[in-house]
Amino acid sequence: MKDIDLTKPGISFVTGSPISLDVGLLVLSIDALFDEREPHSLLVIKDKKSARSILIPSNCCDVSIVNNGEKTSGFFLCEDGGVWIYNGNDIEPLESARINGCPEILRSQTFLNGTRHYVVGGGNTVYIRNGMQPWNNFDIGTAKEIEQYKYMGFEKVVSSNDGVVYLFGWHGVGYIFDQDETSLIDLPVGVDLYDATFTDDGVVYACGDKGVVVFGRGVENWEIIKNEITGDKLWGISTYNKRIILCSSTCLYEIVDGELQLLVYSESSEIPAFFTHKLKSCGDCVWSIGSKQLVQYDGVSWHEILKLG
Repeated sequence: MKDIDLTKPGISFVTGSPISLDVGLLVLSIDALFDEREPHSLLVIKDKKSARSILIPSNCCDVSIVNNGEKTSGFFLCEDGGVWIYNGNDIEPLESARINGCPEILRSQTFLNGTRHYVVGGGNTVYIRNGMQPWNNFDIGTAKEIEQYKYMGFEKVVSSNDGVVYLFGWHGVGYIFDQDETSLIDLPVGVDLYDATFTDDGVVYACGDKGVVVFGRGVENWEIIKNEITGDKLWGISTYNKRIILCSSTCLYEIVDGELQLLVYSESSEIPAFFTHKLKSCGDCVWSIGSKQLVQYDGVSWHEILKLG
């Protein structure tokens, strides 16, 4: 790994995840290679004012932080099935976790109890791995029965503390994955869903196209959050200190008393006009990640902590 100057022009954020205040993992792309559609990613360890990176020949799509006792690890998922691990010091390939022969582009991952690894993407296959064992491919057969959709895809997979996994994707389709059995969720929407999160009480919130936010648990009794302020795509959603925060490409929102509202910044916040597409949180903070900007919320104020050239 090499030191990287994140103030130099020609690079952009893809995604990332905080570990603590001003510390976390980031995925960046090189603008020139992106324009040429050359698969690549810069995997970055950000440690306050310093950063180190490694350039890999794959497009990385998701980053997950896993805490097992006193050890913190990070897993980078690539669209082609590659997996890279942050071991607390460096980032290196995890060849034993590579998903070989996946026919579709991968999109999202989650870890159940820190060891059971779930991966989803295009198509209707869920990839599952227990510890160091080989991957199992689980085909969601019921997805093929939705005749009006010629092609299926999942954008997000999340897992709860009680061992239930939720999948959300195109056309307002969602599934519960429990003990290797799936059930189609009766969602009251038909739009694409891009992101999802759990609250402390086990309720799931998912957001997507046309300003839609749904919430619920189990198969039935899902509801739509009242929204009278935007019809924009909602790309990200995250929970932090019992708050539910969302983002479109240009605004941050919050769910207050069952209704979507524009987020109100504290007087100490310093927020320039910004663009965002990812929200990730840890116990210390929230990161809002745009193509050229990283903004952090520490529970009191929002501040831009990194601006790319």
